[in-house]
Amino acid sequence: MGEVDTVDSNGLTPLMWASAYGQMPTVQLLLRHGAKTENTGPDGESPLHLAAAGGHHDVLRLLLSEGASVNRADDVCCLNCRIENSIDLDLDNGNTALMYAAYGDHPHCVNELLLRGADLTMVNLNGDTAFGVAVGRGSKLAQSVIEKYLIMLLT
Repeated sequence: MGEVDTVDSNGLTPLMWASAYGQMPTVQLLLRHGAKTENTGPDGESPLHLAAAGGHHDVLRLLLSEGASVNRADDVCCLNCRIENSIDLDLDNGNTALMYAAYGDHPHCVNELLLRGADLTMVNLNGDTAFGVAVGRGSKLAQSVIEKYLIMLLT
């Protein structure tokens, strides 16, 4: 692990923090200097999970283009235990970036993840898919994007 991937007292790397707060120039700089997109925090959260949770579509797209795993599941119950002002995910372990984007009602992130191969059939430990998360949370925009994607697959 290089200095660019040094973990702080919260167990997070600079790329994780920059992704969580949507700091695109910082994310670009860190990636240029070799930051790893697949490093995870103490609860399994990746930079992609954090970008999806915050609705940072541009950061999410860049992380995916740099090789971030679209279907990686975390092992976290609540991201806001780590990051102030983030979404309080009242979900069980095993959430994907698509589930975080659906929970936060971030349609652009949901669409990007689906176009990049996010698996709609994956379930977290609570048995919820991303669509189930969107419906249960009342995330109407995310729900609509997923519905349109499913219709596109069927036609």
